[in-house]
Amino acid sequence: MPRQRSFFRFQPPFRFIAEQLLGGTEFRSNLKKIVTLPEPEFSSTATALNTHPNFLVAADVAEILQKNISSTQTDTVARTLLQLNSSIRNTQEPEEKALEELCSALGKYAEEFPPDDVKVLRARLQKLVLAPLGFKRQKKAEILAEATGADLNELNIICDIRPVFDEDRKEIDGALIIPTLTLEVLELDGGLSSVECRLTEEQLDDLCRISLLAKQKMVAIKTLLTAKSIAWARVFETARKEE
Repeated sequence: MPRQRSFFRFQPPFRFIAEQLLGGTEFRSNLKKIVTLPEPEFSSTATALNTHPNFLVAADVAEILQKNISSTQTDTVARTLLQLNSSIRNTQEPEEKALEELCSALGKYAEEFPPDDVKVLRARLQKLVLAPLGFKRQKKAEILAEATGADLNELNIICDIRPVFDEDRKEIDGALIIPTLTLEVLELDGGLSSVECRLTEEQLDDLCRISLLAKQKMVAIKTLLTAKSIAWARVFETARKEE
């Protein structure tokens, strides 16, 4: 799936975002699962998230929860933590204030979340969402990536055949093979634009050659970073098609 930018011309106060999130029964149910996690499982999960040495992305969170939580529904808890992390860090309000507003909004659901449960939830989200440095590093990397330019949202190479007719337009004398490269770009303002260009067979070969050279450079850079114990962020995801 293509990566979507978290870009808004206007960012509403987090209390409105919190009310929208809590309006879903599934989201509240997943928050309840966080409250009811056995203490040993919560502690080991929080420790694993906080000591994760690199950037925290969805796959890392899912793996950590699977290793530390016995429940078969770790994927739903992981999605909830990631959703909260994204919502809180995409707001302009301080993280602690956003968490406070989320817990305040739970007052509307006092039957599901009595005060003691809200207190437990806040303490646990502080350690599971706000504290891990991996989440903060990932957010910084995404901001830096967005500052460098637009994202490639989708890449297509379409090969089709165009018939060549005779002068009377009654018979087909031949055919023209046309490879077309289509780039769909996610702009800084969140809008989509596209560029199409016709390629020759030689240009296709050149595109493959240049792509392989870029891959070799990336391998060399990753090898250097690994040797120096420097983590690299994963922030670019592109949908690919060839027709």
